[in-house]
Amino acid sequence: MRIIQKTALTMIPLLALAGCGRTGPSPKEAKQAIKDQINAALQKEMAAAGSNAMARSMATDVAHSAIAGIDKIKFKAVSCKSAEQGIFRCQIKLAAPDGSTATKPFDFRKHDGHWEYIVHPAGILP
Repeated sequence: MRIIQKTALTMIPLLALAGCGRTGPSPKEAKQAIKDQINAALQKEMAAAGSNAMARSMATDVAHSAIAGIDKIKFKAVSCKSAEQGIFRCQIKLAAPDGSTATKPFDFRKHDGHWEYIVHPAGILP
């Protein structure tokens, strides 16, 4: 389940990229990319759970909750500019359901016609 939770959290910024104009995916494309990543993580969890019905059920519940929560996330791309080698750097303001907000830098690149979120070690940008 940690894989699913981590996947959901790290893919959220793709939604914000949709606010960067023509350089990013549409909200629909971004949401689908996130759901695809969550489903891929769920498949890994199911394989790890084997025949453990309780673990499989819990992993499925977490994945479905994560997918359902995607549409509830409030986001705003504060600024987005082209960095080096086809990478786009965005300063993104994310709003949590409790009303708290945070602005963080995120990098994205287009790969095989799809947008990828670039995860840096310990969240540190190069």
